[in-house]
Amino acid sequence: MVALANTLNIKRIKAIGANWEVILKLEEGNHASAAIAKKLFQQNTSFLPQNVRLIGGSARVFLSDPSDRVYTLSLEPRAQNPVVDELWMSCNANIPSPEALSIDLLKEVFQQSYHLLFKMQESLFPTH
Repeated sequence: MVALANTLNIKRIKAIGANWEVILKLEEGNHASAAIAKKLFQQNTSFLPQNVRLIGGSARVFLSDPSDRVYTLSLEPRAQNPVVDELWMSCNANIPSPEALSIDLLKEVFQQSYHLLFKMQESLFPTH
């Protein structure tokens, strides 16, 4: 990345980051949006009009660490289709001011975003 920035004569990098995506196939007949809603949302639907019902949900969580890195964890049904049985999860890590850009920093951010994504997956949808 540093070599590319130098080759293109880039003087300043505004942000760098890392992305991870995972798709989990749920058991047939289990809609991902319903599974998300069951795990993450209170079932109080009193805000809905009388003849409207909740069929599912998705979630996005924003986290930061002491170094001001921002992590966005997303959890939603694949293709935002409320009736699919595929659960899509992603983690985007963003370093807003990468003045000290290095391979070690990139590795650290990449590993932390991986850890956050799989921690969320294991906590909400354990495989065993």
